[in-house]
Amino acid sequence: MWPLKGDGIVPCDVEDTGAVDRLWDEHRFASVLNCAGSCRLKSCELDPDMAHRVNVIGAENMMRAARRHDAHVIHLSIDLVFAGRDHGAYIESDVPDPVTVYGAKMVEAEEIVRRLRPEACVLRISLPMGISFNGHAGAIDWIASRFKQDKPATLYFDEVRTPKYTDCMNRLFSRLLAQPIHGVFHAGGPRQLSLYEIAQIVNVVGGFDPDLLKGCPRIDAGPVPPRAGNVTLDSSKLIDALGYEPFDPWPIHDHL
Repeated sequence: MWPLKGDGIVPCDVEDTGAVDRLWDEHRFASVLNCAGSCRLKSCELDPDMAHRVNVIGAENMMRAARRHDAHVIHLSIDLVFAGRDHGAYIESDVPDPVTVYGAKMVEAEEIVRRLRPEACVLRISLPMGISFNGHAGAIDWIASRFKQDKPATLYFDEVRTPKYTDCMNRLFSRLLAQPIHGVFHAGGPRQLSLYEIAQIVNVVGGFDPDLLKGCPRIDAGPVPPRAGNVTLDSSKLIDALGYEPFDPWPIHDHL
């Protein structure tokens, strides 16, 4: 991410064990928010070695260093550890059954975190909704970029997520770094929306041509990458642990 630079920002390849160790030995971090990884579904399907290197080996390097320095860990996983074949509203005790290489690698990373740093907080997140740093990596960015260029965007009627604002996630991270909790927690927003519905909202808010929005069932998406179904998350355990609902509904306005 070459534009990301400034005081206190140090580049480090998480797959490089030596580089990770040197960084930790120099700074002796007391806590880490581990959100590194590749979530590009097609790239992971076509290059499983890359997906393993970034999402699994990278997590292992970070967890070994965190264990060595006794650091508090917040590790981000994803709702796509589930297939969404039959139902949504997954709880933490539901058994992961991913349909993508990405989801499978995130399951492996979770297992490594639990083994090497059992005191960690593992948050399974859903779609983070905000403007991404590079301007094209987020769900909103990609959909809006298509419409801005007068290009069609095709989204799925039956892939359902529990999106939430990145601002809400940042407040949650701040709370958990100050007052840690331990274990696996689902961190999905309070609204359940299909990818098609999300694109409808982006289209309306942006004032774009509605004819540019196309929809189809996920079975028509083609074999690569395979698509999950209803992978909505039940975040009751997290809410109970915090004592409050950490996420505003996305979108915030009911009329949308």
